[in-house]
Amino acid sequence: MPATMNRADALISLERLASECSREGWDGYGAEPVRPGTVAQAGRFLDALPKQFPVPAPGVEPDGCVTLEWYESPDWIVSVSVSPDCRLDYAAILGTLKQHGSCVFADAIPATVLDLIKQFCSKVD
Repeated sequence: MPATMNRADALISLERLASECSREGWDGYGAEPVRPGTVAQAGRFLDALPKQFPVPAPGVEPDGCVTLEWYESPDWIVSVSVSPDCRLDYAAILGTLKQHGSCVFADAIPATVLDLIKQFCSKVD
């Protein structure tokens, strides 16, 4: 994850990725297109992220979801998949802690996901 990435950079990167991946099969293997609603949900997630946390690197998945990832090393990572229907699927490896699950994203980042990001930041800071 670029150390200098800020919210504006992340949103620009997200829009660029969404544009590049807006057609069915964008990956050459039948991937689902990234829909504008998914990009909007990811933007809402970034807006809800407390300002003291680092901005995650955006990416896209073959199922059309957007990934937001905090990465330090293979054993220190948090990944959140944002879907257009307000669902967050998350996975984290933070040393010996391995956690994953799904939750609903409304107007605030769910406590479970926020706690994982806090733990990620505790080692990075």
